[in-house]
Formats: sequence, C-alpha cells, structure tokens
Amino acid sequence: MNSSLKQAAALAVCLCFICQQSTQAQLFSRTQFSQKTSTRPKQKTVLKKDSSVQQAIAAMQTSKKQQSAATTASYNTFEALPADGAPYYDMGGSDMEGSGCSTCKTCFDGCCGGQCSQGKGMFQRSGEFFFVGEYIYARPSFSEALAYLVSDSNEPLQGLQVVEFDFDYQSSYRFGGGYRFCDCGGEIAFNFARYRGESNFAVQDTSSSVSTTIFGPYEVNAPGDDGFLFGDADVDVKSYDLGVSKTIPLGSPLGCGKSCCDSGCDDACCGDCCCGWCPAWDITWSAGVRFVDADWSRNLNSFDNELEPVRTSTVHLDFEGVGARIGLLGRRYFGQSGCVSMYAKGDLSLLVGEMDIFATFTDIAGQGLTTLVHSNTGRRVIPVTEIEAGLTAHLGKHVNLSSGYFISAWHDLGFRDEYNFGGNFQLLMYDDANILGFDGYFARAEVTY
Repeated sequence: MNSSLKQAAALAVCLCFICQQSTQAQLFSRTQFSQKTSTRPKQKTVLKKDSSVQQAIAAMQTSKKQQSAATTASYNTFEALPADGAPYYDMGGSDMEGSGCSTCKTCFDGCCGGQCSQGKGMFQRSGEFFFVGEYIYARPSFSEALAYLVSDSNEPLQGLQVVEFDFDYQSSYRFGGGYRFCDCGGEIAFNFARYRGESNFAVQDTSSSVSTTIFGPYEVNAPGDDGFLFGDADVDVKSYDLGVSKTIPLGSPLGCGKSCCDSGCDDACCGDCCCGWCPAWDITWSAGVRFVDADWSRNLNSFDNELEPVRTSTVHLDFEGVGARIGLLGRRYFGQSGCVSMYAKGDLSLLVGEMDIFATFTDIAGQGLTTLVHSNTGRRVIPVTEIEAGLTAHLGKHVNLSSGYFISAWHDLGFRDEYNFGGNFQLLMYDDANILGFDGYFARAEVTY
C-alpha cells in the first residue's frame, strides 16, 4: 500500500515537471517568432521614438538654461521667508495663510522687479540718489607737540617741565552724496571732509632767577626779568573721496509678524525690506581713491618785559597726495523691522605725494634783523587709518540719523622737527614717525530720494 502511494506521488511530480518545461518552451518559441515577425515595422517606430526623445532632450536643455539664468539673476539676494517657512508672495492683495503678512502688497518699485513677488531679494529696489551732511566735534592730537620748556634751578625739584600745545574740541564737517543702484546694495559716492584745530598759549617768566627759565624751540625764549613767550598752532586737513561700495546681507531675517505688517510695507522702517524683512546683519565693503591737502603751522614770539619783540619762529608743513582707499563696515539691526542699528567701520588709505617743510627764524634784538630759513622737501608715502562706531535710527524709507565716535591717524604728518636740547635747542633732525590724529564725535543725517 505504501509502495503504491510512493509510486503515484513520483508519477505526479514527473508530470508537473514535464508540463513546466513544455510551457517554457512554448513561451520561448512565441517570443522568437514575435521578434522575427515584428522587426521591420518596429524600426520605423524606433525612429519615431528617437525623434521624440531628441525633442524632449532639447526641451530639457532649454529649461536648464532658463533655470541657470534665473539662478544667476538672483545671485547675492536674500529670500525673505516668514516664520512658518512658506515663501512670501504677493497675490494681488489676497491673504496668505500662515505668513502673517496679509496686508503687505507692494514692496518694491522701479527697475528691480516691481512688486514683492516670488521672494524678491531684500535689496532689490529702485535706483535712488542720496545726500549726507555731518557735523563733527573733534580735536587734533600730535605724537609730540612741544610748545616750550620750563627749567628753574630755584624750584625745589629742579626738574624740567615739558609743556605741549593743548588742542581743544572744535567744529568741523563732512558732506557727500551719490547714487544707489538697484543691484542689491551697490552704490557710488563722493565725500568731502574738513578737520580743523587751533591752540595757543601765553606765558611770562616770573622766576626769581636772573637767567632764562622758559625756553622755546629755535631759541625763541622768554627773556629773563619778566619776559613773555606767545605761541599758536593750527591744523587744516581737507580730504576728497570717490569710490564704490557693496552691501552684502548676512544672517537670518529679523522676523515678520502681524504687528509689523498691519501698517503696510510703505511704513516699514527699512524701506527696502518687505514688511521689515531686513537681515539681522550686513557688511559693506568699499574701495576708491582719496586726495588730501593737509597742512599745519606753528608760531612762537618772544617779548621783553616792555613787550618789545625779541625773536620769532614759524614752521609750516604742507602735504598734497593721492592714493587708494579701502574700507569695511559691519552693521547689526535691532527690533522686528530693524528701525535701529549699530555699526562699526574701518578704513585704510595709502597716499603718495609731495611734502614741504619750511622753518623761518628771525632775530629782532641784538645787532639787527637776522633771518634764517630751513627747508625739507621730498616725496612721501603717508598711511591713514580710521575707525568709526555709532548708532543709526532709520526714520522711514528716506531719512537716516547716525551718531557716534571716530578716531583717525595720519602717519608722519605731525610736528616733525626735533631739537638738540643739550645744544641750545638747535634743530637736530626731522622725525619721520610723528602722527597727526583726530578724535571726536559726529552727528550725521542722510536723505534719499
């Protein structure tokens, strides 16, 4: 019985195997026959398909070119996105769910895309002119500004007192203007600055010593027995700058909420930023040329106790040079719409020009009028470094107010004449490491239209 079941099972397996092989053979033969019978008709179909593929490839290439052009056109732009990450679109006044900017409709005008549509860059704007006026309250500072020396053997310390010219704060000014292009923050600008300073002194020899105790450079001394020494110095630096600059947005947007946009984009503090869509940071690089006309003079006059002139000296320096100027400014915005910002900037100039120094000494007393002239003329390379920091209030689209503090150093333009103090204060050399500096406060107003 068991052997019969085993034989039946083996027979069934063999039948299934035979049926499977037969089915595969039939399918193979049908496939071969189908390929042979359909070879020629399908050649025409393949040609047609090849033509369609070529057309599709050409269309894809055109699309890639358009995408590449769009990418190039949007280079250096900042796409403003609302808090939920959805793009900011202007749909003709229709509400945008989740964006919080339903009232923002038109943000940009002019040659840079018109309205705020499809995520326009934050600096896309119309070209505009701007004018800047600035009041400066600054003082000159010299590395060494010798006015006179006091040496009195009758004093308890029997020391030497060095007195320098003391320059106080004085009014100066800067102004300029230019044109901002509608190319994401580029501009061309001209600026003029004038820094001035004055100092003077008057001193009388009241020592009990019969010898001279108050000494001035070039032996312009206050005579003993109640003699007088008067001195004055003035500085005048004029700077002309012409250059280009580019602003690059950094960081994330400050944020856009219902409170920011209820008043509409036209009231946004940043003007160019759609409903306050300013970046948290931006940097501005600048480059250009600078021309400088700088001069200073120092005068000393000595008189006897009856105010009769004894001796005078006048030293004058004049420098005119031109060179390259580069700068970098970083700005941080505060508030939802960036109405207030803080910034710091640094500038570096390298000027080449002619420097002239003339010193004239006149001895009036004694045997008669005697005049002596020293001169030093030559080509000089003058570095100029400037640092400025301040706050800016953005009052709408067209007015910005700024105020802060600045420091500048004009190398090798200080009082360059040195004296041999052990040899009757005669001219020893011209020092080439003396700095003329300025530091002070400024208030600036900027208007665009």
